[in-house]
Amino acid sequence: MIEIVFHYTGAESVKLLLYGCEILFILFSLNFVIQETKKGMANMTYLIIYVLSVSCTFFLNEHNKIDDAFKIFGGIAIYSASLYSFKNGFVISKKNQIEVGIISLLPLLIFVFDKIIGFQESVYSISIFPNSNNYVLYNICCVWLMMIYNFQKKYILTFLIISFLITTTLGALLSVLIAVCYYFRSKIFRLKYIFSSSFLLIVIVFLITYSDIYIFEKLRNSITVFGSLLNEGSVGNLSSVSFEDALLMSNSKDDSNLSFLFRIKIWTEIIYYFFNQDFFNLIFGLGFRSVPQINSFGLVAHNDYLTWLVDLGFSGFCIIVYGVWSGFKKLSKTEYIIPYLSILIYFFTENLFYNFFAVIIFCFCLATSIRILNK
Repeated sequence: MIEIVFHYTGAESVKLLLYGCEILFILFSLNFVIQETKKGMANMTYLIIYVLSVSCTFFLNEHNKIDDAFKIFGGIAIYSASLYSFKNGFVISKKNQIEVGIISLLPLLIFVFDKIIGFQESVYSISIFPNSNNYVLYNICCVWLMMIYNFQKKYILTFLIISFLITTTLGALLSVLIAVCYYFRSKIFRLKYIFSSSFLLIVIVFLITYSDIYIFEKLRNSITVFGSLLNEGSVGNLSSVSFEDALLMSNSKDDSNLSFLFRIKIWTEIIYYFFNQDFFNLIFGLGFRSVPQINSFGLVAHNDYLTWLVDLGFSGFCIIVYGVWSGFKKLSKTEYIIPYLSILIYFFTENLFYNFFAVIIFCFCLATSIRILNK
């Protein structure tokens, strides 16, 4: 509710109150895990290792802010608390389903209300989120929440379709499609499905080559620019290519069609900069929110994995990736892998881990799914 008040007022005092509530929620989660550990009901090993890594990054870099440190640490604390919350069994009640429905639909209702009254918080904002990427991430997390609480599939699919219809977020759509293909991989690659799979692949290649549909035009223009760079002898030239140069190479009039390409350009600059650091920075990172300072656009990485690597160094990055991989192994043969893998893939193309509300649901769903499977 505080976020909704901030959405409509923009008051700095409300923003500070919101940050305070987020930090309190994380501290309550941490306290719960500590109490459960004292009772012998929890294991804090992974959490302690992660806290040490985040603490090193925070205290060894002078430009860090306390809210950044809490948010990057908060997800693991919430995951740990959720994992041990249902020690007496996971029970689904009608009240729980109503609460999940409210949590899921509230941003959509705010979006509809904003459209009716003609209100928009900022140029790219949608509902209570700063952009459509964060809005769709939240909704994918809510889809996972609905699956856990046994919502009917027709309601889940309807909710997901509406989420994509009101945004232009193509990265999320591709992530979900890839995750669905992974879940049904045993059927897709059976001999009797080879013909249909091959036909689908041919159709996709045709669309990329000739279609004017937005997503395929973006891919085609990026491929065209890469081809031009390869003909010149080096992809390394990418670091010196401007939007204007790329538009000329691709014969495109819309620079948004080259967003895939310039994500890679930003990634290239960040990787070159980071791997030229000394041993200390490679291990402990450059500090939270350092990525905009080390690329020519002054932007975030549009890649959470790369952000973790640069901000936390190899120590923090490896700890997070270990946790992500452990979750993948536990969920890979269940339907929960669809939202989980969708989010992991989506992390490759956007900066989403600082979306506190979505990360709370993501970590809760991961912990709860594992708890259900372990039972």
